[in-house]
Amino acid sequence: SSTNVYKKVKKRLLKSNLQKKKEKRKEDVSLSQEKDTRIKTLVDYFFTICREREEEPEKVLPKDCALLKTRLGQYTEEQIKFMLDFYLKSEKARNNGLSIAVALSNHSIGEYSNKGRWFYEG
Repeated sequence: SSTNVYKKVKKRLLKSNLQKKKEKRKEDVSLSQEKDTRIKTLVDYFFTICREREEEPEKVLPKDCALLKTRLGQYTEEQIKFMLDFYLKSEKARNNGLSIAVALSNHSIGEYSNKGRWFYEG
């Protein structure tokens, strides 16, 4: 019947529109991340530190770059480097792996604020 055809067409259009929106969001995120060179600088810094310790960091995912962008709105680049250093020296890094997302999670930042800041920043 024509009602079933209408429903099928409508369903296909909705799926198509949702897919287009998802792709647009991905493009927007990647474009905004490319504009801020500090993100690449921090990712490179993280990998350099890990490799100096002869450890292999986890692959950097879009969520890591998005989190870095968020944290750059809250902290300076230097503060984020201190947090990454603190995380890499912590027990948490040994237990959870070498991940930017974990290193800059709210929990890790809380630990840094409570235990690490005095050591690194005086």
